Amino acid sequence: MSQSIKQGIHQIICLSLKSDKDRRKKFSNVFSECNIPITFHDGIDGRRQRPTVPDWVSLISHSPLYSSSLRSSLPVLNQTITDTELACVLGHMEIWKQVAEAPHNDYFLICEDDAEPKTRSSFSSSLDLILTEMTSNEFVYLGYSSGLIDKRNYRTLRWIWHFLKNTMMCPTLEKRFQFNRSMRIAPTNQFRRKHLKRAGQHWGAFSYLINSQIATILLELNRDLEMTSDGTFRYAALVSAIKTSVASPGLIIVDGEFQSNIRSQEEHERSFAKKNLFG
Repeated sequence: MSQSIKQGIHQIICLSLKSDKDRRKKFSNVFSECNIPITFHDGIDGRRQRPTVPDWVSLISHSPLYSSSLRSSLPVLNQTITDTELACVLGHMEIWKQVAEAPHNDYFLICEDDAEPKTRSSFSSSLDLILTEMTSNEFVYLGYSSGLIDKRNYRTLRWIWHFLKNTMMCPTLEKRFQFNRSMRIAPTNQFRRKHLKRAGQHWGAFSYLINSQIATILLELNRDLEMTSDGTFRYAALVSAIKTSVASPGLIIVDGEFQSNIRSQEEHERSFAKKNLFG
């Protein structure tokens, strides 16, 4: 499994404004030891005016798993997207569109330009361990943030009862959403996997692994542009549209040197402090 997926990491795609030459130079430097081709995708600058939505977005198929009412029932997903957030999500969606057209077995590491390995000297070997445990069509956060809550008080029988009640006895989209919402809090261990955990309610679009099938699902879930990139990941996990996992421990962090192009500096610093804490 490791070898086939390792060979399938086609390239690292970094979302970055074309004008951010210093960011691109540093990104290329810190990821150069991976021996994986790096390409830069020109992002959209939404700081001056609201971005124009390209025509191809309206041609994306609607996902039967998307429900605006379900999305809005989760406060953190029921927020107005700012101009800069729209620019960012359009940049990610352009990358998803590119990945969706790639061969099915090709995996891509998608990063934002403020991402960097947590430990450069061991990043490549740690990535190998992740790839060894990955299964096909699996979304993996290599870096992330989350509001982790210890759910060990959930006894096995209680977990089984909630699962039966909300998924098997009444397998509707809403029931599945509510079940995952109640249970997907902290990352959970998975059988025979030491370096990957089942994702909880994680955040972050600064470093993740996807293939063409996952990219297509993400595009269809956010066709109406009602969610940010990481909001789309979270919604997809809540409706079981994709299998989501997190690297444990996380391999990539947010570089605190550069100011975010999405948030104010104050917001960026708060986010930076949180995103470098791994569960």
